[in-house]
Amino acid sequence: HAILARKPKRLARLAPALILLIAFVGYLTAAPVSIALRSDMRTFETPQEVTLASGQYALLDASTAIADDTDAAARVVHLHQGAAYFDLATTAQAFTIEAGDVTATAQGASFEVSRFDDAIIVAVAEGAVTVAAGGKVRQVAANERLIWTGGQDLIVDDVDPAEIATWRFDRFSLDGLSFSQAVAVVERRLPGWVMIIGDGLAETAMTGAIDLDRPQSALAALTVSRGAERLSLTPYLTVIRSA
Repeated sequence: HAILARKPKRLARLAPALILLIAFVGYLTAAPVSIALRSDMRTFETPQEVTLASGQYALLDASTAIADDTDAAARVVHLHQGAAYFDLATTAQAFTIEAGDVTATAQGASFEVSRFDDAIIVAVAEGAVTVAAGGKVRQVAANERLIWTGGQDLIVDDVDPAEIATWRFDRFSLDGLSFSQAVAVVERRLPGWVMIIGDGLAETAMTGAIDLDRPQSALAALTVSRGAERLSLTPYLTVIRSA
């Protein structure tokens, strides 16, 4: 009877961890499936140039997914995941990129749209892009970057055009990004997922640049820069936690 009495207690102690594990695995499974069902162009661990229905070209970063809904009435591309660089020739018809609740519209411009869990960033290298988010509209000029984090504020700052979408050249500028956003860029090039654990670690501001041609080395460098620890639990799951 004593053995039978201890089993429920052991299960009770394990239950919260099991529930979290099941929920996490479910999230990892459901999110990619949902994105795949809504997308018609996807990349995996390397960037790729694609031809849109409008005839324009776009360069998609690794692990990026888009849906091209262009028709005779409108040119619309939905960015469901990742980042994309658009080098649009000037046309009479406007071209719109939708990323969550953000829309970026241009008629001839070179710009990047990046989608993170906690922010959407529009950076303009040439031309001008009209961005709508949070009930507001803002014109973003060349050499400017707009950051929207889900509220009503549209944050605009200056950016060097040479630092826009540098993932095209296997490097990435970290200036103005958080630790979690920097990790997300590297994670796009990995076969699995990266979890960040620790108060304030994900929000830590970053500077400098990283090389992306060796993603594992880049992830290790980011971890060391914050004095954190990196644990590879499986080939498909890495945990970074505060030391």
